Amino acid sequence: MDEVSTFTYKEFFNTLFTIPKTLRLIFILEKKYAYLIVILNLVTALIPLVNLYVNQALINSLMFSTETVIKILVLYFFIQCISTIFSQLENYMKEKFEANLSYSLNIKLMETTSALELTDYEQSDMYNMIEKVTQESTYKPFQLFNAIITAFAACISLFASLFFIGTWNGVVAVLLLIIPILSLVLFLRIGQLEFITQWKRADSERKTWYIVYLLTHDFSFKEIRLNNTSQYFISKYSHLKRKFINQDLTIQRKRAYFESLLDLLLNAVNILVILIMIFAVKSGEILVGNLISLMQALAKINTYSLSVIQSIYIVYNTSLFMQQLFVLLKKGETNRCRINRCYFAPQNINKLSVENVSYNYPNTTLALQDINVTIKAGELTAIVGQNGSGKSTLVKILSGLYTPTTGIIKYDNYTNNDLTTDFYQKNISVLFQDFVKYELTLKENIRLGDIFSEYTDDKIIQLLDRFNLEFLKVGGKYDLDIQLGNWFQEGRQVSGGQWQKIALIRAFLKDSSIYILDEPNSALDSVSEKEIFDYFIEKSKKNISIYISHSIDAAKNAKKIIVMHEGKIEAIGTHSELMKNCVYYRKLYYAEKFGEYHE
Repeated sequence: MDEVSTFTYKEFFNTLFTIPKTLRLIFILEKKYAYLIVILNLVTALIPLVNLYVNQALINSLMFSTETVIKILVLYFFIQCISTIFSQLENYMKEKFEANLSYSLNIKLMETTSALELTDYEQSDMYNMIEKVTQESTYKPFQLFNAIITAFAACISLFASLFFIGTWNGVVAVLLLIIPILSLVLFLRIGQLEFITQWKRADSERKTWYIVYLLTHDFSFKEIRLNNTSQYFISKYSHLKRKFINQDLTIQRKRAYFESLLDLLLNAVNILVILIMIFAVKSGEILVGNLISLMQALAKINTYSLSVIQSIYIVYNTSLFMQQLFVLLKKGETNRCRINRCYFAPQNINKLSVENVSYNYPNTTLALQDINVTIKAGELTAIVGQNGSGKSTLVKILSGLYTPTTGIIKYDNYTNNDLTTDFYQKNISVLFQDFVKYELTLKENIRLGDIFSEYTDDKIIQLLDRFNLEFLKVGGKYDLDIQLGNWFQEGRQVSGGQWQKIALIRAFLKDSSIYILDEPNSALDSVSEKEIFDYFIEKSKKNISIYISHSIDAAKNAKKIIVMHEGKIEAIGTHSELMKNCVYYRKLYYAEKFGEYHE
């Protein structure tokens, strides 16, 4: 977020320029209800002015015939009925509009976040923006729209009341308008302070969410219980939350102070105006009925002045949030345009070439440097190296999740610059080291590997049998609708190795040109590991097949082994070739086999 620390009129008007964009977005998403609410607000804003004239006429009519009084009473009753009907209709339409707008914006935001890059989620500032915007998008845009129309309606009612008083005394009407205008600047300063405070603590708020997540989910329960760390996390949460509460109370105190000051000033002016009115009655300038209606108009001016100020305060505060929402939407739209470029998406890739590829993470040294390698279909390839050697980074580049800082990737004769996300989604299947454990049904867990193709239940069952997932059978048969995990009712608890088997089937479901497995044996027993590698070797006969491992024993049967060290390729060859020619590979091998490894 651009740093904003002081209130300026230029910054204020720049912020308000987001209002037209917000209204345009709202009217695109929910045009019908937006127009209805605007019309209803306009009608209900004018009703108080009509009431003032009717009330005045009713009081003054007491000096005339009973028939006149009854006519005015009937008119009064009719106006009150209309007011009630429109007020209830407006409330109902607002609730319906808010629900629909929240739904539409959530869909739009999910589409936007789906179009972001993986690197966006790996930068704390961007992550904070995503979290803050997605959390507050459910109510902030409606809050802004509601504040705009409330301010609009209050302004109409305010100026109508001022007009009513102005027909008696124009100087008094101007006097009643000055104080709200002066008070507005003070409230805008508080609005800016509130936004900046909340935005700057987005990272800390995300930490409180994470602590709650740790203390309320099964994956962390065992370690927290055995290490007796729950009180540590609760204290950490309490410290952060108390800090938030104190910040909020500071802002609320300032608001209360300024609101009290405004109220006192308005009351002082009211006393002065009422005295002027009383002298006007005594001098015969106005009737008692006029006095009562003028006093009602005066009370309404106080109410509408506060309403206008508070609404503009909300508009300004929420517009600061909307600026960040539009930054996120624009970034998602830019990425979506890149994703949807109309390039030819080749299939049945037979050769993958990495040419002079380097990659560095933001604010860090190079993670990969001058990577050059060619991998062909039918050539089972392993990438080995210690943790932090760049193996997983290379996987993310090959699968299109990262763009190389320098260099290119060729898939047959097509470079990564020519290809869209659609190409990677159709041609590459990856089992990531941190694979997802979907708390969904067994069928969904498998089908999510290729959701857009048609697969029969028999096809899924064949894969389940191929990988020996007998533990998922109920009464000797697979129940594809069984719920996995324990987050939801009737969920089936699944071990780490079993989750990994399910993730592997998901990766193998899609008929891809390139299969990449990142540490596929990390949670598997030796029997399961052999089953997986036998199937993978079979797949590699006609596909580009790559697996990443820190285990030399798991990699030594590959036709090509790529040895990585500190972001560079140390050597390439078969196991026997590397044992003969690569000192570093030999050290890794002996360290794994005999527990001895010295650089």
